[in-house]
Amino acid sequence: MNGTCTYGDYARLPADGRRWELIDGGLLPLESMRPADNRVRARLMCALASLLPEPGTAVILQAPLGLILDATHVVQPDLVIMAAAHRRLISERGIEGPPDIVVEILSQNRAHDEVLKRGLYEKFGVPEYWIVDARARCVDVLELVEGHYRRRAFLRAEDTLTTPQLDGRVNVPLAPIFAEF
Repeated sequence: MNGTCTYGDYARLPADGRRWELIDGGLLPLESMRPADNRVRARLMCALASLLPEPGTAVILQAPLGLILDATHVVQPDLVIMAAAHRRLISERGIEGPPDIVVEILSQNRAHDEVLKRGLYEKFGVPEYWIVDARARCVDVLELVEGHYRRRAFLRAEDTLTTPQLDGRVNVPLAPIFAEF
């Protein structure tokens, strides 16, 4: 996908409630999040926030928020987690550079998250990428090793999500994250 749009064009999009991503200079509209996906995202964010409560530990942000990778790549991950040491990447425009962890809740267009965005996060050096499938109740945890993602873990609802990022402070039991209403 090639286009001619840049961050400047992206920034001038109307604030009409629609969400967009800029990939290879082309603008792509984002789908609305399904209620079950939104519930999983909210629960995961709350669980992470409870594990990282001290100021200065980490920053957890959620969409809509632009992750500016370069002039022709701006995406809106569902969650972004950054060690406090990388807080300098946060600007008035969004997050300018790769955070420590990006979390995507799978949308109806699975290839968008599993192929396109995975390739972008890998290319721009995001150390860890979590792909959360609310319907299948699982999390695919990918880590960047020598410039390429490899699966560190494939977790189901009965497992606990951990990461070496953030000084090992993350231990999230997934059963409550994926529980029904």
